Amino acid sequence: MARASRRLVQERDGYRCTICGSREQLEVHHIVPRRLGGSNDPENLVTVCAACHRRMDRESLERDGSGHGAPWEAGLRGTRDSSASSE
Repeated sequence: MARASRRLVQERDGYRCTICGSREQLEVHHIVPRRLGGSNDPENLVTVCAACHRRMDRESLERDGSGHGAPWEAGLRGTRDSSASSE
């Protein structure tokens, strides 16, 4: 993924994890994994901190064995929709 795409997504998400609000160790996560046909389109990307990213993957593994999934699907605090509505 291009740096410009990462920067655009992090800017859109207010340079905060969309789950817990942290500003530390931010990563950009594919909602639909690339291996399942997900794109690098900003609509398929969300900013998460490293800790929430790991928790999200662990929850997905426990739920369906995929190791991927959107944070709101994994039952974690926060949603991308609620963070997007504050823009």
